[in-house]
Amino acid sequence: MNRRELENLINKNKQYRFLTLQEAVEVDKMEQEEDPLPYNLPFINKKGRVDYLLPGEKYSFER
Repeated sequence: MNRRELENLINKNKQYRFLTLQEAVEVDKMEQEEDPLPYNLPFINKKGRVDYLLPGEKYSFER
């Protein structure tokens, strides 16, 4: 199941029925996983231009 199907299932189940065990496990996994950061994180550098920072990379103002 993809995320959208699971969210639709959750919304329906709030009104009608309980989740099965397998569905509950998938929903729990979906809620525990973090949303990934975009690959390039944009920010404005000292010169006022858009620059990109990779996740885990620290910005050096010496550039």
